[in-house]
Amino acid sequence: MADVQGKRKKVSKKNKKAWRKFIDTKDVDAFLDEKRQEERIGSFKDVPDEELFSIDAAKKDAKEKIIAKKKEKFLRPYRCLEVLQPSSAVPDPITKRNKGKPAEERKSDFVKRMEEKKRLGGHWRNKHQKIIQNRNLADVIRKDRLKKHDFTKDLWAETPKDPPKEEVDVSWIRKGAYVHVLANTGSRMKMRPRTMEVETSVLTPVEAPHPGTSYNPTFHEHRELLSKVVEDEMKVIKEEEHLDRVITNMIPKVTREEVEENWLKEMSQGLPEFAEQKEGEDSGVEEDSVESGHVGNPIVTRDKKKTLQKRRKIREAKAEIIKRREAKLEKKKLSDIERVKLLKKDISKRDQKLEMLRKKRERVKKAKIVQPKMLSSHKFEPLEMEFSMKNDLAGNLRNIKPEGSVLKDRFKRMQERNVIETRIRQKKKLKYKRKVFEKASHKMGWEPKGYD
Repeated sequence: MADVQGKRKKVSKKNKKAWRKFIDTKDVDAFLDEKRQEERIGSFKDVPDEELFSIDAAKKDAKEKIIAKKKEKFLRPYRCLEVLQPSSAVPDPITKRNKGKPAEERKSDFVKRMEEKKRLGGHWRNKHQKIIQNRNLADVIRKDRLKKHDFTKDLWAETPKDPPKEEVDVSWIRKGAYVHVLANTGSRMKMRPRTMEVETSVLTPVEAPHPGTSYNPTFHEHRELLSKVVEDEMKVIKEEEHLDRVITNMIPKVTREEVEENWLKEMSQGLPEFAEQKEGEDSGVEEDSVESGHVGNPIVTRDKKKTLQKRRKIREAKAEIIKRREAKLEKKKLSDIERVKLLKKDISKRDQKLEMLRKKRERVKKAKIVQPKMLSSHKFEPLEMEFSMKNDLAGNLRNIKPEGSVLKDRFKRMQERNVIETRIRQKKKLKYKRKVFEKASHKMGWEPKGYD
């Protein structure tokens, strides 16, 4: 059965709501969508025939086609910049839009003329100088680059050694600027981190033992080792005697009775008998000062002021003192001229002394290089020298008596080389008081208040 289209109902289109509800605007919407599409992407009427159609010129040379194709590809905008191009042919409705201009476009004509004048005069900015340097460097690299199918270089020939580079004085340039310039001009300076440049110590990881510590040493080497051990022991004994002499023996020994008597005297200071004695002394001093009439500074009255004659004499005395001082200074200058030879000798002696101090400082500095640094609050104390007496020496390894410890020796060597800080073994163990408490679930309820 064929579909029978029903008769359309007649509806009222009196007001705007009913008109919008029952009106059919599909054809109008389709027409308007087509017009908007043409406004966005353009219409075929506006496009010329040359762009829509192409003429197949078979007689053209293939090489020209390739060149034209490459040229067209070169002039074509980048694909990455397509998102920046407008996708609609509709013009911008806001004609006077605020557009952010770069710094070069914001410059006034006067500033541009002045910069051009300076540039022509040879005053280039750092930015332009860098551009010229990069351009020249690119030209040099381009010239040195081998061209395709250019076999001018002999691969089997011996490569000549690089000529020695000229040493440039860079002491006046900051390190950061020097590295930056070298990195941007092609000749990069290899830099290492500062932590890698600093060495912990110049000492070797393992110190070679003294030849006298061998299980079968020579007579002279063994005697030399024993003499060093005796010398170190004498230093320790001498230091202990010094401490006993300047500390222990200097403090007097006081008995217990003397200590108690001294304590009683110190604690009795300020008691009534001492206070009365002190008040009597103070009153005697005050009576003497009152009788003499000079308790403080003398009183100056209007009648005792300085006269003009006295002031003039004081002024003349001051001028005379200044005059004598200037005369003495002039006399000293003349005497200094006559003492030129003595001054030269003093200067030479001073220079010799300074040179001697400089050499001494250098010796101390060299000695400090091999000495351990203070990396902690404990001072480095080396191990005692290992030695064996004459009776303990053995001619073979089977009967040798071991001395010292290899582990301690390596541990102390690491401290001496500043690899680890100087440390001591902590023998004191902290014992905390055991905390005792009663659980809430174990309380019986008959404890007094305030019981924890």
